[in-house]
Amino acid sequence: MRLPSPSPALVLPFLAALTLSAQQPPAPAPPPAKMALTIDSIMRGPGLVGYPPSGLRWSGDSRDLFFEWRKPGEKEGATYVLSQNTTTPRRLTEDERKLAPPVGGVWDEARRRVVFAEGGDIVVLDTVARTRHQVTRTTAPESGPRWARHDTAVTFVSQNNLFIVPLATGSIEQLTDVRPRRRETRDTESQKFVREQEAALLQVTKEAAERRKADEEKRKKDALPEFDITERQSVTQILLHPSETWVFISVADRADAKSTVVPNYVTESGYTEDIPSRPKVGDVQGRQRLAILNLKTRKSVWADSAFAGMAKVEGKDEPREVRWSPPMVSPDGRLVVAAARSEDFQDRWIVAVDPDSGKARAIDALHDDAWIREAAAARSAVAAWAGCPTATACGFCPSATATCISMSWTPRRQAPHRCSSPRARSNSRPPSCHATGRRSTSSRMKSTPANATSTKCRPQAAPARGSRRWRGRTSARCRRTAR
Repeated sequence: MRLPSPSPALVLPFLAALTLSAQQPPAPAPPPAKMALTIDSIMRGPGLVGYPPSGLRWSGDSRDLFFEWRKPGEKEGATYVLSQNTTTPRRLTEDERKLAPPVGGVWDEARRRVVFAEGGDIVVLDTVARTRHQVTRTTAPESGPRWARHDTAVTFVSQNNLFIVPLATGSIEQLTDVRPRRRETRDTESQKFVREQEAALLQVTKEAAERRKADEEKRKKDALPEFDITERQSVTQILLHPSETWVFISVADRADAKSTVVPNYVTESGYTEDIPSRPKVGDVQGRQRLAILNLKTRKSVWADSAFAGMAKVEGKDEPREVRWSPPMVSPDGRLVVAAARSEDFQDRWIVAVDPDSGKARAIDALHDDAWIREAAAARSAVAAWAGCPTATACGFCPSATATCISMSWTPRRQAPHRCSSPRARSNSRPPSCHATGRRSTSSRMKSTPANATSTKCRPQAAPARGSRRWRGRTSARCRRTAR
């Protein structure tokens, strides 16, 4: 049975209604429900709002910005990238994350490649070409990678020793021989007498002793430079000087402090277990010392802490104990600077170290009767020259002919020191030094070559609050002197 066709008078109004409804904008979405700030929601903490982005770093060509981010509800963070022409961060896959710059690493001078330790191995990453070079892959843990030989080689620390790897060849060379000190056995009087009689009466034993002595001298001549540590000492970091003449060894002395016992009742085994913890506050603390080993003469010295002065120990004047931070070396190798902190947390210094003698000279001192932050905090002032293209633009005037004594007043922002170079000081106008950070009781930064022309900045009184100098300009007055 055939149905009758609909009348055009009825179809046209229906089609017009459909067309008008299609042209109308969609209904607005309902507003998002407001988050109820209940006790349960507040106590969720980061589980409710997530964690702020951290670990921001650029690619070598400055086109991509990488950061770590953990969103609400996620069990672990992930790596995100924000490209130059985008506004929405993109989460990287596991393969893409391996080609992203690490959070911590050491960049080369061109700021293109970065070397870092990952899983106990050393990796070099080219952030522009997005290539990854596995320098080492061993069962022994490696740490502390740094660039060497004008960014053509990499050094690292493994099992208390320093190694170097030229990237062109990939061959690993050991530079030091740090080992526990051998225990010397002492002969009794009768044993000494028998040994001497054997050498005096028997020609064979005398010749054997001489031959053994000659072989020992030959072995020492071809052996690696040795540095002995005790059983309670360990090497935390080793730094190679740019000239490859010295290595700076950070040695940690383990303290005899008793660790706090913290029981853990909820365990997989069902038995109560101990949680490793630190000693109690006020107990004996471990020391951090700095040793300097000459690779050519094979002689070693400890960094001198005479700048710290003396302290009363049980009624006697004893040298103050100092905790050393790993040093930093200028790119040209002319200056070595380290941070040190007193054992009582009341003084902190930035010192210049002479690699030959181990003598240290304080160039900045900070004192507080209450508390001074760990010496590593002072490395921020020293680290200013780590990324400087030239030595004369660095944080504390590491120019061969500059002496900077300054006091800074920059409460809003920090900027690196800019000290005049010898060429820039050729005019008659006195040079200037721009300091960083907050007010320092004594910021003395200088180098002392013979017959050098220097710049001295003497601190003045604090500028009035709100003045132009207070808003970020230094209050140092500079004059030029000759030594």
